[in-house]
Amino acid sequence: MKPPSPARGTSPPPLVVSGKGGLEPSLPLTTSRGRPAYEVVQAFPLSEMAAGLPFAVPDEPVKPNSALPPAGMVLFQPASSAVTAAPFWVTCAFHACVTRWPSANVHVAVQPVTAAVPVLPSFTEAWNPGNPSALDDLFPPTFTHVAPGGEESEVPVSAIADSVECWHKGFDGYRYDIDHEAVTEDGTVLFFTTFSGTHTGRFQWLGYGPWEPTGRRIAGFETFAFGITDGRITRFKYLWDPEKLAQQLGVTL
Repeated sequence: MKPPSPARGTSPPPLVVSGKGGLEPSLPLTTSRGRPAYEVVQAFPLSEMAAGLPFAVPDEPVKPNSALPPAGMVLFQPASSAVTAAPFWVTCAFHACVTRWPSANVHVAVQPVTAAVPVLPSFTEAWNPGNPSALDDLFPPTFTHVAPGGEESEVPVSAIADSVECWHKGFDGYRYDIDHEAVTEDGTVLFFTTFSGTHTGRFQWLGYGPWEPTGRRIAGFETFAFGITDGRITRFKYLWDPEKLAQQLGVTL
């Protein structure tokens, strides 16, 4: 049987909630119209907790991060030791491992000589600012001249002296600056240079010119290869770009 619905204007009968928080079973909480059928009341507190207590000594940490050990550690087992003795240098240790390796490979490397050569000071002294007498310590009376095309000829050292005079007469402040030097495996000395000057005089050298002064500044690269015998240049080869010079002066070859 269903319990009777409360009359209009009256309060619903109380519904007692048990101490464990459960409701009495099989009793409807609402009527067919959705109104509360019973008034829910609490018979006694479901639970209760006592107020907490403060620490006895609030200024001291509960878990300090440093403490003294109660006793020292006892050695578990004897420590291992390594013993060496001449002449065999035998290793006597607990679980000593033996390392072996194959025979070593021998690699022979030969590096070319790259030290500065003694002809450098004499070469720059002959051209900067123009001292042909320095060539006597640099060249023998005659040497092998190799043209840019590969033609070889025996020429006297005076040919180099004439070149120094021609270039200094046509270009004020003409000089060579050594950018890098090296020595090949066969002993050939290499000079990588930059030449420069200002065209203030009439220039004619070998098949170049005559070119009247233009007042223009020139600069170009030139490489020299010297064969050295007994400290003197016995083989002379050079490589440069005359077209570059002509463009800077505004002339044609």
